[in-house]
Amino acid sequence: CLPRYRSPAPRPWLATAVITYLQVAATVLALQYGHKDTPLPLVFLATVVLARAWFPLRFLMPGLVISLLLVVAAEVAMARGQLRYAPLLAEPVVTGRPLGWWWAIWVRVIYDIVVVFFAIALFFIFGLMERRHRELEELSRHDILTGLLNRGSFMRLLEDEFGKQLRSQRPACVMMCDVDLFKRINDRHGHPAGDAVLARLGQVLGAAVRQPIDVAARVGGEEFAVLLPETSLPAAERVAERIRALLAAETFHGEGGEFRVSLSIGIAESCDGDGEHALRVADANLYQAKRAGRDTVVASRSPAGV
Repeated sequence: CLPRYRSPAPRPWLATAVITYLQVAATVLALQYGHKDTPLPLVFLATVVLARAWFPLRFLMPGLVISLLLVVAAEVAMARGQLRYAPLLAEPVVTGRPLGWWWAIWVRVIYDIVVVFFAIALFFIFGLMERRHRELEELSRHDILTGLLNRGSFMRLLEDEFGKQLRSQRPACVMMCDVDLFKRINDRHGHPAGDAVLARLGQVLGAAVRQPIDVAARVGGEEFAVLLPETSLPAAERVAERIRALLAAETFHGEGGEFRVSLSIGIAESCDGDGEHALRVADANLYQAKRAGRDTVVASRSPAGV
């Protein structure tokens, strides 16, 4: 299972098997040691709580059903006198005589097997928990549709990068991009076509910037931002023109037939370390590009922020 465990492909069967094993093993141990006056039922409850916190309920159901049947069967057997309560503790463990065969087998064979498999199960459980945590963390940082960073992650990187830029005194640029007449695209061609435009723009931005130096993000509905560290204004304008031309060359399909889209871009260059002010200047340049007829790039140097 280890190569499959390390693979990013989902494996619900593995999660179900591990959880079922833990639940059934805890139930069997509780029945053997006494499920009414020992802490072992708490172990069973802990496995249920831990599994429910990380997995859907359907993964827990096989183990819960089997455990319930085991408890009911044990209660019936004890009521009929066919099974003693807590059979592993019904006789003293140490009496000065050699261990009984049943206890010797338990101590020397079954216990070791249970411990080994329990340790392996915990290894898989906590590995799955760590992977789920990484997946959730990744989802919290990225936009699902485009795969780019979301606004919160972009703003944190913007602050960090402009803090470095203030110390180095090297230029850095911020770019704001907006799909022209995006509402009309949704109305005329349908929302799936609009999503296709945004997804393609995310791909274009990711391909046009320097990886992993530059940072592209979706900061609004149809608004995107690009951080270009150590980039002069003319260089940023060349990047913007390439992005605009790449998107303009794309042909999309929607409910109203084939269509093309255009992009307006605003750019601001800053040397004062104020990333948020540069972002506001880039946003103002973006709206100036809109007023100038769209499908154009407007760039300027950002004055000192206030």
